[in-house]
Amino acid sequence: MKFINEKVNLKLSVLCILPLFITSIIIGCIIKGFFGNDIINILKRDTEQTNNVIGVFSEEITKSCNRTLIILGLNKSIAIFTKDNIMPNTKYFFYPNIAYESYPLIRNTQEEYIKNKSTQFIILSDINLYYTYFKESDILKDNYDIVKTVKENTGNSYYLYKKK
Repeated sequence: MKFINEKVNLKLSVLCILPLFITSIIIGCIIKGFFGNDIINILKRDTEQTNNVIGVFSEEITKSCNRTLIILGLNKSIAIFTKDNIMPNTKYFFYPNIAYESYPLIRNTQEEYIKNKSTQFIILSDINLYYTYFKESDILKDNYDIVKTVKENTGNSYYLYKKK
């Protein structure tokens, strides 16, 4: 009998806590936003994708026969790999938000990719962890040119570089 009472109490606890949990998640998303977006932007669907970074850069990348790409950061432009069916040709095809001091191999290897012109395209955004480092890099300036720039309503800028 004691076991049955414990099961009933557990079910009642879950039934009371679950709606409270779901409500708090919804209120938190409305008040705080979600990844920097308000609820209107989350619910709005951009079907054309011609005005955003993915659409603009995708259009330029698909013109090329050599659709190879690295992203010097971790941001929404990573979706271009999926959208355009691009299989990465490098081990470190994006830069995760990991401090250089913790794992220097990623940035060092990506610098080698840039120096050797291993990819046709590079994407860099001013929201990336090492934006200034890469933007001011002579290796990037010597081997790649900016072919497209997208500035979003959020103020974030994205740059598409193409091999010289």
